[in-house]
Amino acid sequence: MVENARRESARSPWQAVYISSSGHSGSTLLDMMLGNASYAQSLGEVSLLRYELQKNAPCTCGAPVGRCELWSRILSRYAERTGRSRETINLGWMPAHSSQSRVERTVYAARRKLSHGVRFGELRAGLESPILAGQVYRDGLQRTAELYEDVARITGKRLLVNSSKNYLLAVDQYLTITSRVKIVNLVRDGRAVYASFLRHGFNPERSVKAWQCHYERAGPLFRRFVHPDAILDVRYEDLATDPERTLRKITDFLAVPFEEQMLSFGQRVHHNINGNDIRFKRQHHIKLDERWRRELTPTALEFFIRRAGQTNEVLGYGCE
Repeated sequence: MVENARRESARSPWQAVYISSSGHSGSTLLDMMLGNASYAQSLGEVSLLRYELQKNAPCTCGAPVGRCELWSRILSRYAERTGRSRETINLGWMPAHSSQSRVERTVYAARRKLSHGVRFGELRAGLESPILAGQVYRDGLQRTAELYEDVARITGKRLLVNSSKNYLLAVDQYLTITSRVKIVNLVRDGRAVYASFLRHGFNPERSVKAWQCHYERAGPLFRRFVHPDAILDVRYEDLATDPERTLRKITDFLAVPFEEQMLSFGQRVHHNINGNDIRFKRQHHIKLDERWRRELTPTALEFFIRRAGQTNEVLGYGCE
């Protein structure tokens, strides 16, 4: 699988930057800023392509994904290459599930969680190639490498921005096409993420756990499997308060030029899959979001500190 992906990726000059982060941490913002460069193409949370296709969800350009100018061509390439219906494309853990049945959605979520756990266990044990995680997952990695190649050929862009966020996919895409993938590890103050999850209706336990598990698990795996030259830590707060300096740091890491238009990301039509609703705004002012300071009650803050204060400090944030 790995060798096939490497041969496929050697056909044209491109590199992919994978943005790894917990939810509500600014990955869509960073994706679109990088993707606004003349040489770059935003992909968004491309691991959800099949799911968004099944839902007839809108691409960031406004058209349904299946009728989008870019994605319709990508999907046609996939169908021609594999002889399968374009609706069968899989870039993630298992075939996407769009059923409205609560029972079926619950079963699917449980299977997906189990697959995550299995692959995490394999990586902790030092297994670079997924074995028990399943054939569907291995195929998803291969299909993603092929998709990168197709996007590069169709768009002529040499930097492909994937903000799928999941740290396991980040590690495995790096291991699959090592010479073509770099990772941006985007971090944000856990209190801000906690408040954002609460604002979106999640319960306190889940709001903390989603953020905490991501970074407590991602860090050790990145240090073990990803060469230091292929990963860069970036703080959301730095991106929001000093976007030019932060983007220059990222473009230096990627060995690509900084362009002023990266600061006006809403001026270009993008084709992100999924992501924050800011992707639909043509005008967007970059502003640090610290609503947590007024939204979190003393009780809520105490809950966060008790559960995840140490993780927040390890990431460089205090808990004052």
